[in-house]
Amino acid sequence: MNGRTCETQGFERGDLGCTQDCLFDTSACSSCGNGRVDGHDQCDGSNYGGHSCRSLGFDGGSLSCTLDCQFNTSDCVMFQEDCGNGEIDSDEQCDGSNLNGQTCEKLGFDGGELACAADCSFDMAGCTVICRAIDLGTFNGTMIQRTDDSCTSTAHYDARGTGSGCLNYHSIGNEIVYSLTVPAGEALKVDMVPTDIDASLWVTTDCGDIFGRQCVAGADAGVGGESETLVFTNDTSDTVTYYIIADAYKDCDEFTLTITEAPYCGNGIVDGSDECDGDDFNSHSCASQGFDGGELGCTEDCRFDTTGCTYDCRAVDLGTVTEDIEITYEDSCQGTSIYDAQRGSNCTGYSTGGKEMVYRITLLAGNSVQIVMNGEDLDTSLWVTTVCTDVTGELCIAGADRFTKSDNQPEELSITNDGADAMSYYIVADANYGCGVFDLSIRVQ
Repeated sequence: MNGRTCETQGFERGDLGCTQDCLFDTSACSSCGNGRVDGHDQCDGSNYGGHSCRSLGFDGGSLSCTLDCQFNTSDCVMFQEDCGNGEIDSDEQCDGSNLNGQTCEKLGFDGGELACAADCSFDMAGCTVICRAIDLGTFNGTMIQRTDDSCTSTAHYDARGTGSGCLNYHSIGNEIVYSLTVPAGEALKVDMVPTDIDASLWVTTDCGDIFGRQCVAGADAGVGGESETLVFTNDTSDTVTYYIIADAYKDCDEFTLTITEAPYCGNGIVDGSDECDGDDFNSHSCASQGFDGGELGCTEDCRFDTTGCTYDCRAVDLGTVTEDIEITYEDSCQGTSIYDAQRGSNCTGYSTGGKEMVYRITLLAGNSVQIVMNGEDLDTSLWVTTVCTDVTGELCIAGADRFTKSDNQPEELSITNDGADAMSYYIVADANYGCGVFDLSIRVQ
């Protein structure tokens, strides 16, 4: 596989294969958390691949998904033989229309219609609550912080219940609900610091969404006493009111809730992992990126766009190749750091954001050369283009990148001038990151 794995292809795990036509087969690779059931996943988030408790051999219940994308059948049930006879036995909450005298109100809800599920447990999906959310107003960028005691509030909300499962665990403890109006495009970070409870934190767009069916974000580390943090964005074009549920796996206690503006691409400010954002370049320019001039741009994902920058070719001219050329102990730390083949055609398969040395060679019509780059302590990348200022590799004609230096093998590629006239080529002796010493061989074939 030439050193490639599922991980090098952008997945988290799995077994990389090879098709009959010698292409990578990633069908057994998976990335747990991407919402897709792939590779060795049984499920992913709320995607169960069409499975349910019943398809797995149980009689009913609620199937869920673990953090490592495997089925959690702890809430699946096997019906008792006497479930469905209309009589309530010791292991049943209800049976058919027999609710054992219980109602939504008796179970702590404000109203609605209690029902009995097929496994003879209460189905509270029809129960309702009166919204008792504390109104925090409209977020304006100023930090909101308050300390409250959930023991003074209700215990109606359970995002794991029969809803979307935005948490990894039940949240049957007491909760306090807050409403916050968020302008379009705004991103928020919410922190919940508990005093002595196993906290759960989640956000929904409906105050009556006691089971989390409209949950947009959730956080539950599954460890008592630890803080919970989540980030969510109003990615609509309208102002939206969200309901923040400061919840708990069980029990109740004091906690501190803090709401701040989260870094995000699109707010016009360079924050988080942004290189730029809109017109904010954080004092950077084409010149600061190693170019000679031009207009630096910003992409939609807040990365520098250098296509408008200009660069004067500084390639070392090695002339017309008629015999082997050996360059030894060359130090790329003396070179530039503006060539990155991944920004263009991806001819190496990886980023080449390290420093590089560029060489110009001329090949006569019909001539071929093999180019070998060997770095001592450098994750080398080697590629060839036909234009010296092709810093993004859009005109790359050949590339080699072994991904790591661990196998101690050089980068090798060959090029041939198939034209009728002599042709110039630019060899970019590059690196995935950093810089260092390397040898370069150009061998006539």
